[in-house]
Amino acid sequence: MQKNGSGHRHLDGRLWPWQRHRSFNRWLAVRSLSWSSVFYINLPIAVIGIVGGQIFIRESKSDNPRPIDIIGSVLSIIGLFRWCNGIIQAGRSGWTNETVLISLGIAVVLLALFVV
Repeated sequence: MQKNGSGHRHLDGRLWPWQRHRSFNRWLAVRSLSWSSVFYINLPIAVIGIVGGQIFIRESKSDNPRPIDIIGSVLSIIGLFRWCNGIIQAGRSGWTNETVLISLGIAVVLLALFVV
């Protein structure tokens, strides 16, 4: 008996009747859309966010604006970089690799300092 993503098949490879619609829908989606079409979901979300922001977020200006937090910006940028770098290196070298552990350790310390 063969298996596929939609479950078991008959002994001769045919789909069960309740599986045919799912198989056809997958075939139709793959045939008519490219893999990059999944990114189009971002367009309506962006439009909803922009329109909702214009409607619900009111204008705010301060007479004494706070200065840009340079230290916080640097801590967050380097911390997130080290975190991503550690995860990527873990996929290549393993989670117990010294370089991975150091990178993730630095990331945790920097991001903790950023939060504090």
